[in-house]
Amino acid sequence: MNIDLIQIAFNRLVDLIKPLLPTITALLAVKFSNELQIKNDEKERQKSIQQERFDNFYQPYVNFFIKNVFSLYDVSADLEILRLIEEQLDGNFKYMGKESQKYLINFYEAKVLYDTLRTNGELRGQELTIYDRVNNSFFQLNKRILIESKQLAEQLGYSDFAQSIFDIYGPLDRVPPLGSISLDRKIK
Repeated sequence: MNIDLIQIAFNRLVDLIKPLLPTITALLAVKFSNELQIKNDEKERQKSIQQERFDNFYQPYVNFFIKNVFSLYDVSADLEILRLIEEQLDGNFKYMGKESQKYLINFYEAKVLYDTLRTNGELRGQELTIYDRVNNSFFQLNKRILIESKQLAEQLGYSDFAQSIFDIYGPLDRVPPLGSISLDRKIK
């Protein structure tokens, strides 16, 4: 008798739910479809942001690096190169990765110190130390930007144009001595 009551209750429940199944199914389909669309929209938004960063900063910077690579290893010796570097960096902080932003701050600190000492005529006797600081801070910034451009190019599915720089000039893990870069070096 107890089993019969359970069976009757179950059958009534099924009878109540049957007409609602198409509605429940449609609601679940809409819910999952919306969640999937939200995820797809977020992926597209992220890709759009990456593309904007690549187009507005990383690609022009790598092109600048390729055109000026031999001048960039001793940036403190050439005020014009420093000016050109600043043109490339100014206004692009928002496109840079967090690591390159940190290196940019270090570079600007060294550059401001260099400019201040030079302007005030206080550079004498400190030239090599200050030059090294400017060069090394720029070199670390440059290396980080090139690494980020390589990563971003990979994420966007582009040919890895930044990798050729690493192939030609090595891992960029230290400032190369002046005159050590050979035009005869082969791309791997």
